[in-house]
Amino acid sequence: MYLVFSEKVDEFTRLKATLGSSSQRVANRHSLIEELDANSGVNVVVIAPSIKSETAFGLAEELRIQYPLVNLIMVRNRIDVAVLSSALESGIKDVVDAQDATALINAVRRCESVSERLNEQSSRQDVTNLRGRVITIYSAKGGCGKTTVATNLAAALASDRSNRVCLVDLDLQFGDVATALRIHPTKTISNALEMSDSIDIDGLVRVLLRYEDQFDLLLAPTNPADIEMIKADFISRVISTLQKNYDYVVVDTSPSLNEVIIQTLKESDLILLLTTLDMPAIKNLKLTISTLDALGLDKTRRKLILNRCDLKVGIEAKDVEDLVDEAITAAIPSSTKVSLATNEGLLVIHAFPHNQVSKAIFALAQQVESELETLLKARVA
Repeated sequence: MYLVFSEKVDEFTRLKATLGSSSQRVANRHSLIEELDANSGVNVVVIAPSIKSETAFGLAEELRIQYPLVNLIMVRNRIDVAVLSSALESGIKDVVDAQDATALINAVRRCESVSERLNEQSSRQDVTNLRGRVITIYSAKGGCGKTTVATNLAAALASDRSNRVCLVDLDLQFGDVATALRIHPTKTISNALEMSDSIDIDGLVRVLLRYEDQFDLLLAPTNPADIEMIKADFISRVISTLQKNYDYVVVDTSPSLNEVIIQTLKESDLILLLTTLDMPAIKNLKLTISTLDALGLDKTRRKLILNRCDLKVGIEAKDVEDLVDEAITAAIPSSTKVSLATNEGLLVIHAFPHNQVSKAIFALAQQVESELETLLKARVA
């Protein structure tokens, strides 16, 4: 059931035609509160154009504390930047044009989807397990295959339909996730900047994109001017918020160890350090390990992944382990199928599921899940 806060019967009738027969009108704040108290199943309230914006904003600020699972959608005859900004600050989940019935339906569906996920989480007894796991893929040298591993790992984790997965592109300057997946970046992390300190999962859901009904995406900015505004504390709030709604947050990174990447590494549950069989990559890996040690990050939280492990270039896996003094956890072979799939805008695990690279990615996903489970048990103990 949806509640429609409207002062006019004819206005409610028009909205009901869009929302369906289960919609119920409330004419004032008092009636709205009574209905929310009486019907715990209500999770969407539509505020009609007849309700003044100032009234709607005040109501939103009140309800976000008293009824945090109730989503407010504001319908306006005219939408401008000031209205959108004030609505977002007050806690209203969406603002739609009164003439756009499709936008209203989509907004309601988004709110229902978020509510369903939150209800699923709140029903679990183990609070510790509610926190999603952050997996960061990092290499201090470009060209090692971070984006390929990140995108395919996210898809492999999401192949278990019980897993909710979000892939975050934190290569803020040269992010390739959108290109690799052939997705037009209509929404990026830049759209979340206006939320600032008031970031919540409902707001973030509006700036995520969906990849083939498998996992969600938070893409890197397309406007270079936005990069300077994206700070480490902002990213920390974004990832922490995503953890409340996803089982796994997979993070693709830039090669540089800037403050954003360092903060993300610090807050990661598992760090996959990617390298290849060439001396520049190995040298940078050794420097990365030294940096992580200097930051005091637990060695059990990082795993060494050797990509293109079967290339005959005069350096072998054992040489890498000797040079960095750490064991290789997983190895991914090389294959022309990876480039073929990428050039087609496909993931290799989907295009060529029986290829050795795909098998290695699926094995890595299983290893990651097992490793995170082991780490969780160790922390609880």
